[in-house]
Amino acid sequence: MADEGTAKQEEEKGKRRPIARIELVSKDRMPDGRLVVPVEIDGALVWAVTEGAVMDEELQIQFNRLLEYVTGCGLWGQNWGGTPPSDHP
Repeated sequence: MADEGTAKQEEEKGKRRPIARIELVSKDRMPDGRLVVPVEIDGALVWAVTEGAVMDEELQIQFNRLLEYVTGCGLWGQNWGGTPPSDHP
């Protein structure tokens, strides 16, 4: 599959494939009553979404499949460490 080839080429070049996903969390874990909070750590971007507020589990699964696709085939990347993006038009 073309997507797998792209991911493999990036691994061979020493590039890390970014991780992006949505996690449903309880309301009491969210700051200041927010519904969605992006959380970025080295190598991953996670959107914490309040359970039951803006999406259900099925929508979360669909979003995560889409995020896996766009990161896996190189349509989306992340610039960790302040280095400029390369090889992208």
